[in-house]
Amino acid sequence: MKQFKYKKKLESYLLEFSEELDIPCVATGDCHYATPDGYEIQDMLVCIAYGEKIHSKERFRYRIKGLYVKSKEEMLEIFKDIPQSIQSHEEIIKSVSFEFKKPKELRIPRPIEFRNPDEILREKAFANLQIRLKEKKKKEKNLMKIYTIKDLKMNLK
Repeated sequence: MKQFKYKKKLESYLLEFSEELDIPCVATGDCHYATPDGYEIQDMLVCIAYGEKIHSKERFRYRIKGLYVKSKEEMLEIFKDIPQSIQSHEEIIKSVSFEFKKPKELRIPRPIEFRNPDEILREKAFANLQIRLKEKKKKEKNLMKIYTIKDLKMNLK
């Protein structure tokens, strides 16, 4: 595991810098989605953002599936070799007060494309029906012309 070796080496450098510069080391986690089962949705969103197909082999993707918000127990396990980073993390949490406040009513304007699917289907079906009816009338007119010409030929004989 080449990646694991680099991670350990980087970790040791960061700990050295922390000690030399007297800057506390803090346990953090890279988060791209809230729960472990959010990987697939995040992957789809990345495809949408980059305009790529989900099955494309050359597209950008996060290779790590663990980029979710970790529980305290998971963080303790991940940073068990660096307990001072957990302590620094907890000190920061205690010194900061933050609360997510959800707005009472979130109003997001809906583009026309996001109308009721039944309406869209009805509109498209009606539009196609109009096209087909025009085509049918055109065919019927052409058939009438052909029959008229045949009748004329028959009468001329």
